[in-house]
Amino acid sequence: MEASFVFNQDYVKISDLVVDGETRNPYDTSFRIAVRSGDFAGVGNWECGIENLRDFVNNLEEMCQLHITQTELLDNAYGSYISFVMDRLGHLCVRGTLFGEHKAQHIEFEFTADQTVLRTFLKELRQLMP
Repeated sequence: MEASFVFNQDYVKISDLVVDGETRNPYDTSFRIAVRSGDFAGVGNWECGIENLRDFVNNLEEMCQLHITQTELLDNAYGSYISFVMDRLGHLCVRGTLFGEHKAQHIEFEFTADQTVLRTFLKELRQLMP
């Protein structure tokens, strides 16, 4: 099962979510993330605290309701990040940096999308969460 934010050929996909007991450990949650932006693509592992992931999901919900205009999720292992920023017309800029294992490779990405794909992504993310 995965959560997919897909717009045209660009995407962010989250899969293989594992939570290690909700220990409030900043590394208790891990997942795979795949990104494609134009002709560039990458896949990496992500580690963060479950509370950080919950905050990110809640912020995405706030974005859907037009209460906030941006949110970000940080990876505690290698320093990857992803951010969603919405302009006043509802267009989303998805950007970030994704590091591969041991930081040997990385991709910096940015693409724009319509807010209509945000709700599906949010629903799928909630289904992945414990």
